[in-house]
Amino acid sequence: MHYLYTGQLIDAAKHAQVDGADELIQVIQQTQSKLADLVAEHHGIAHGVTSFEMGEIGSGFGPKEKGQKCPCDFAVYDDSSNWVDDPEEVEPLKPMVVLFQSQLAEFVLPTPIAFRCNANDADHAENLCLSYESAPIEILWVTETDSVEVALDSYWRYDEPRPEVAKRGLAEPADNDSQNFPFDFLDQSDGPLDEATDYQPINGNVTAFPHGLSVRVNGYTDNASQDDMGELFLLIRQNGDLKLIVFADVNQEEPTHTISLETARNLNREILHAV
Repeated sequence: MHYLYTGQLIDAAKHAQVDGADELIQVIQQTQSKLADLVAEHHGIAHGVTSFEMGEIGSGFGPKEKGQKCPCDFAVYDDSSNWVDDPEEVEPLKPMVVLFQSQLAEFVLPTPIAFRCNANDADHAENLCLSYESAPIEILWVTETDSVEVALDSYWRYDEPRPEVAKRGLAEPADNDSQNFPFDFLDQSDGPLDEATDYQPINGNVTAFPHGLSVRVNGYTDNASQDDMGELFLLIRQNGDLKLIVFADVNQEEPTHTISLETARNLNREILHAV
């Protein structure tokens, strides 16, 4: 039996340019990032960002407050860090939002893409964003905030951020706030096969945002998106109601179906109310 550890397996997949590997590597990276968030919250420290570099997926951590010591559980893994050696000299990590655009996109998006992290300063935040994003990007703006709305407001006005903007509505998710889960599934045929029908497996992505789930399937799209890039349906919670929003017609801008799922709640089961 020949073992490869996570970083080695990723390196091997990247070197061989294995089809479908990038999507699964992203899932591994996102999972470690979520675990890093939980560990940081447990210890009362800050998680900077999680990214793949130098053959490993690494999570950066730092103090939330000036003089905060590195947890003993962390020190044993990196006893040469400046946080371990001299915690009084290490500056706390601050929430940052980096706005950027892809250099590979066919057209410039009207709204920049956002990247959220904890960093020492703007330069550090830029470097974290560049290491996280695998494709070439152009950095547009960096704001000391944890709100994408505040960062966008500062960028559009080319001025200092207004914290009150974050209170106006739902928080816009950053690029690294979402989680993508690729899938493949087979055709469930019932009866004689039709030679004119394509029974090949189909693949796509489930994306988990802070405000819901969306599903994309290769070969399908919605009216406002490029081929393969549109959401076929969204599962969201809006004004306290769980809803399924379906885009079943590529030639129609608005959703074809908006289905409330509130009657599917546990408390509506009739047997619970039977005498």
